[in-house]
Amino acid sequence: MTQTQASISDDVRRQAIQFDLLAQVFPVLRHDTVKPVANAKLAVAMLARAVELPPQPDRNNKLTDDVEQMLDDGVDAIRGLGGWFSDTGDFEDLHNVLVECRKLLFTQLLLSGKKIDLPEETDARRIVRVFSSRYVLLACLLATLQAMPEGATLTLAYASNSRLTAQISGGAANTPAPGLADAQVLAKAHGWELEGDTARWSVEVPLIG
Repeated sequence: MTQTQASISDDVRRQAIQFDLLAQVFPVLRHDTVKPVANAKLAVAMLARAVELPPQPDRNNKLTDDVEQMLDDGVDAIRGLGGWFSDTGDFEDLHNVLVECRKLLFTQLLLSGKKIDLPEETDARRIVRVFSSRYVLLACLLATLQAMPEGATLTLAYASNSRLTAQISGGAANTPAPGLADAQVLAKAHGWELEGDTARWSVEVPLIG
């Protein structure tokens, strides 16, 4: 295999892993996208009903503003899905990305009784690329969740400004689960340094600035 072929093969595998991760969190993404549109439909129904009642300009104007805002939120949510398919160059604080990742794993956490404790928020700025950070962190977290026994907790902490650590505690005996192979592929592709296994790992985060 030539170097070019190897590079293409690595890129295909990386994309396949990312699509698989996206499929696993898609139910939450779909809910967040549909919710403002569904709320807008309800507000439109309320507005239509209000037309049949005695005039209430203030209430009707508020309903109209609410509909516009909900539709704007829906459009923004749909546009935001594009950031999962290509790097739009967006930056965010690492803590906010971790909050988003835990939210996207809501279904897995709810069904298993497992928990993810995030690091305490500090005044330190940890700016990262959104695209790569989402995928690397989700790959690490999903693999770890599969390795965690029911009722266990995954505790995330900062060993330094740019190093994030993760350790499992509590729960019954561990069951066989996939390792961090997929996460390692993404970490390498996106310039992260991942060490350890699903029971305890740490990652050096490439911060921006």
